[in-house]
Amino acid sequence: MSEETANGEAERLFLLGDRLADEGRYREAWRAFLRSARRGHAGSQLNLGAMYSAGRGGRRDRSKARYWFLKAMADSGSAAAAANNLGITYLECGSIGRGKRWLERAITLGDDDARLHLGHLLLAAYGDVTQALVQFQRLEDSPMATAAGNESGRNWRATVEGMMASHGAVVSP
Repeated sequence: MSEETANGEAERLFLLGDRLADEGRYREAWRAFLRSARRGHAGSQLNLGAMYSAGRGGRRDRSKARYWFLKAMADSGSAAAAANNLGITYLECGSIGRGKRWLERAITLGDDDARLHLGHLLLAAYGDVTQALVQFQRLEDSPMATAAGNESGRNWRATVEGMMASHGAVVSP
């Protein structure tokens, strides 16, 4: 099979998996994504990792989720999303330090939406209100974030500023 044919087949399976997942047919979607991911399709690798992480289409397996997210890191177009997903997966497993490092890497790679998770982590695990506020402000102002990310950054910034003001803290990180 030529490389072009293999890439076309991987893309076809990815689109099939996407459609099946949209229809709620997760087991079948998982199979299509697995076949596509094995052919090197980064989008399928991300989706397969997410399915393993959530337990959709099969049993939850964070180790396999991490495996597929790491495979997706090889594709420059998927690396930022893969790093963000790795960060979240490590946080869900209780590995705070690793989760933080992967979220920071996701931001470095261009996924500014990862700032939301990093801000939450800084508040919850480290109690670092000032640095959390910085992350929420950067997310709010980021042209690289999604509209939902910008809005979440704005809402969380306002919440943190309100918390700081109610405790008499100066709001200027």
